[in-house]
Amino acid sequence: MKVILATRNRYLEYGLQQLLKEHSVILAREFFLPENRRYIPDFDESWLIISDGLLGRLMRCMFQGRHFLQLDAELLRDGEQISDAIHNGVWTYNSAARPLTMSEMVVMFGYVYRQSRPCRLASEMGINTKTVNTFLYTGMAKNGLYGVSVRRLVGGLMAVLPDARHLLMIQKVQMMNKDRDRRYGRKRYTTGAMCFMLFVWLGGVVALFTAAAVLLQ
Repeated sequence: MKVILATRNRYLEYGLQQLLKEHSVILAREFFLPENRRYIPDFDESWLIISDGLLGRLMRCMFQGRHFLQLDAELLRDGEQISDAIHNGVWTYNSAARPLTMSEMVVMFGYVYRQSRPCRLASEMGINTKTVNTFLYTGMAKNGLYGVSVRRLVGGLMAVLPDARHLLMIQKVQMMNKDRDRRYGRKRYTTGAMCFMLFVWLGGVVALFTAAAVLLQ
């Protein structure tokens, strides 16, 4: 079993390291670096992930398809609590999901944690910018989040923006509207359809401004 810590709070990070003196601890900020992209994680390895609220969703998505137990760093009090979770906690293992490659994990972590742009990640990893964008897309796709931005994995942001099911519903409505355009022409929209489209548009604007406010805090 490998233990990995993911938090922006250095004080919390240090405190957790003291609680985990019996274990060899990996710091996510030092592990998911461009120079480590060729590292191949053992498929049968178990991971104890300790992360804060902001990085919890990101780490869960990054370790999709692997055997792991995730704990909230801000709720841990002592080493006994961690030991009890290791032996009695519910470990996650989705054998049907494809695990992310190290390159995909490095790109996703760098994009969110270090807020590096794709062009910078490409330069650091010695690859093309399009390849970086592909890694971002495939990393999300392996979690069933096709076409969704990685930044939506930041804690608190997914609660603000519509989830994948809502996006699919909006896409279906748009397809229905286009089909109605072809059949009856644009002038035959009903008042209800126009109000619904306006509601969807206003909801998107509100979500956008709310997400921006969360990121600026």
